[in-house]
Amino acid sequence: LRKLSSQGVLSTLAGTGSETSRDQENQALIQDGPALKATFNWPADLVADAAGNVYIADRHNHAIRKLSPDGNVSTLAGNGAAGYAEGKGKNASFNEPMGIVLGPDQALYVSDSQNNVIRRVTLQGEVTTFAGSGLAGSRDDQADRAEFRTPSGLDFDKAGNLYVADRLNHRIRLIGKDKKVSTLGGDGKPALRDGPGENSAFSYPF
Repeated sequence: LRKLSSQGVLSTLAGTGSETSRDQENQALIQDGPALKATFNWPADLVADAAGNVYIADRHNHAIRKLSPDGNVSTLAGNGAAGYAEGKGKNASFNEPMGIVLGPDQALYVSDSQNNVIRRVTLQGEVTTFAGSGLAGSRDDQADRAEFRTPSGLDFDKAGNLYVADRLNHRIRLIGKDKKVSTLGGDGKPALRDGPGENSAFSYPF
């Protein structure tokens, strides 16, 4: 993780520059601790809270990491192995988390890309599924029945709606406050086309 100051000075905030090693079962041996001794493997996205903690979607470590203001890196959730499990801390599992955003309820929302779901992670590390059935598809429905295909970037608006860059569906999806999932834009085929709703086209939005 790098830091670029407002004066244009670039420095390393956390990480050794070497990817995480793995054991014989190909499980990530995640190194926590002082920021410059911690290891990551393809950190894909990050977000900060009001207290100055930075949360990282550590994609190929299948984990959500936390960098505290005192310069210490810890694993908030995930155990280093690809999987799909609810629970707290290392009892939970992800499969390539790619996007992360802090919600209006002060919980983290994570696009669990290869599980095709959006997860909710409390700042205490409790992981649940927020939206998505887990099946790869493009179904618009209530959150638990809706389908995504490799969701990536996420963002909330001021009203509390969550927007999803649904990468392999080539669509932008909307999860409303009523937890109903709809398609905001894109017809499902990779192309470049302006227009309203499903008359528009995207190509692998990230």
